[in-house]
Amino acid sequence: MANFDVFDVLPEVPVTEQWDYLTDILKSYNGTEQRIALRVNPRVQMEMRYNALSPTQRRSMYHTLTRAMVTAYAVPQFQYAAPLTADAASGQARVFFDNSLSNIRAGQEAVLYNALTGATEKFTVLTVETDGATFSTNLANAQAAGQVVCVPSPSASVSPSANINFGAAAGDATLRTQTIEIWDVLRPNHAASLTTFDSLTLLDKTFLNKTGEVFNYRREWLDGDTGKIVQKSRDNYLQVNRALEFESSRSAGDLDYWRLLFNTQRGGQVSFLLSTQLPDLTLTSTPAPAATSLLIEEGTVYATYMFPNGAFKRVALEYSDGTATSYHVVNAADATSITLATGISSTSISKISFLQRVRADDTIRFDHYQDVTAVKFKVTTVEN
Repeated sequence: MANFDVFDVLPEVPVTEQWDYLTDILKSYNGTEQRIALRVNPRVQMEMRYNALSPTQRRSMYHTLTRAMVTAYAVPQFQYAAPLTADAASGQARVFFDNSLSNIRAGQEAVLYNALTGATEKFTVLTVETDGATFSTNLANAQAAGQVVCVPSPSASVSPSANINFGAAAGDATLRTQTIEIWDVLRPNHAASLTTFDSLTLLDKTFLNKTGEVFNYRREWLDGDTGKIVQKSRDNYLQVNRALEFESSRSAGDLDYWRLLFNTQRGGQVSFLLSTQLPDLTLTSTPAPAATSLLIEEGTVYATYMFPNGAFKRVALEYSDGTATSYHVVNAADATSITLATGISSTSISKISFLQRVRADDTIRFDHYQDVTAVKFKVTTVEN
């Protein structure tokens, strides 16, 4: 770790990256929300663990920490490391790599890291191309394809909670950093796109079904000192909270979807649609081809408590061939059926799920492993 301006020791997995938006949520008496994004781009924090530090690595990290506590330094985001696809000779400024694996920005610092020797060279990115980048200065040393990776290294400050544990010959360290630079969430030249339904973004990725749903309903119990209890509530409808986890491959461009989604929603400001992926409604008979009316067992409960709530006015129909389509429920006056805005595309319906309107929390967490990233955030149902 010869470069005291760069933490150039490879961290253990997972590397945790946290995005923090800031949304001002104003809730009216009846529960309707007005949401204002106070941060267009999130603040980025990282947590990294380093195991089995050698005495030399410990000494260099110790010296670097004494500086990083009071001023900024370059922290390589190894989760976005992209191997060079062509040798780069000393004296040239252009390097080639698969940029869809990276997350560099023009004007930001990047590090070329030699995975075999641990040597680093730090540069300022001049331009970002689809197949690499051009630095503002030339390379001082030749860099070998496959052996060297290009790593975005934004300026950051280290948290006071950093610690180094060291024994007689080896040790470990945990660092938490706060990125000082603020840049656009979207990666340059990305090709991601979002699905929409009813003029709302539809999150069409499958989440892991390992967390439950929490129901919230603000209410007061009044008895007027008479013993007769009366229940009052400020909310028209209950809210449902869910903690979500998705698996995202580190394959080319896969994380671009999540960057685009969160850039569009900006934390909790903009609502979107999310299927529960559960069998929420039960058919009582097979519908006719292209039918707009579905007979369901839960018609009375849905009509009375769910349909009036804007969070439950849409459903997702999954078919026996694995495909799915989304529908807007326009009527639930009949206690035995719901009416859709358009006809169904197939009669082989295997599951009817609520397509809930939700907003995300302001904190998004990415746990970056070797080949997979776990994307974690919470959502709350909303009417608007």
